[in-house]
Amino acid sequence: MKLKRLMIFVEGDTDKIFFSLLISFLFKNANKRQWENHRLNIIPLEGICKADSIIKSVIEDLKDRNKYIDTICLIHDTDAFEYQKKPPISIERVTNIARVNDCNFIEIAITHNVEDMIIFSKREILNYLKLPNNYEFPKGLSGLALLKKMHKEAGQYYIKGNKCEDLLKCLDYSSISKKFCSTLKPLCDYFDLDCQKNLCKIKRK
Repeated sequence: MKLKRLMIFVEGDTDKIFFSLLISFLFKNANKRQWENHRLNIIPLEGICKADSIIKSVIEDLKDRNKYIDTICLIHDTDAFEYQKKPPISIERVTNIARVNDCNFIEIAITHNVEDMIIFSKREILNYLKLPNNYEFPKGLSGLALLKKMHKEAGQYYIKGNKCEDLLKCLDYSSISKKFCSTLKPLCDYFDLDCQKNLCKIKRK
């Protein structure tokens, strides 16, 4: 079987760590043998601005070194598209970059950012921060605002990037993957994951 190489571009280091752990979890709970036929690279863009030019440069560099890539995946937050008249990146341009380089393209849009996925592992976050199990989660806050509030009440600071790696390692990725099954479906389809344990409890077509 031909080796498949996937390049995943994410906005920052928090996203890189989170999705590395999440994908590892999905493989662990599905068909682990599929991993033998894949190579995966996750590249943080350090923001979404000029992402298309960075992606173009990375792909062309790999081609110059005869590195085969079959699929490009862009994982981005939706907030940049919601609050700006002119989005900082053109999905059409990224799609075209993939096309001219004979690559497939996968887009995964997170509403609104990665912290809104992280916060669905509430029990593990409480344990990590040593907050009481009867902690009352305030309504109406974004995932990022809630994480900052919880860290402050625990006498800590929520800092994105490598500083939050220990927190990300504690998360319940089973709960997260169930909640965001439809968001993650393009990745599961790419890896041809067969969920032996009915992880998401959703019948895939």
